[in-house]
Amino acid sequence: MVPVQSEDLADWKAAAVANLHKKFDWLTGFLADKTYLLGKTFTVADAYLFTVLRWSGRVGIDLAPWRC
Repeated sequence: MVPVQSEDLADWKAAAVANLHKKFDWLTGFLADKTYLLGKTFTVADAYLFTVLRWSGRVGIDLAPWRC
């Protein structure tokens, strides 16, 4: 095992956040004309998406650029 340097973690986090931003961009476009993820009714996928997006504040990810 190789020790992890703090700058390595910072680089990894920056790459992960950039990847999440791409996913949020896609999701915003996907939901642009939809009320729910999978059609006209609320499903467990919508509940899970809500839950996962609520975690963003806990890990320091700002969702303000993707407000609908």
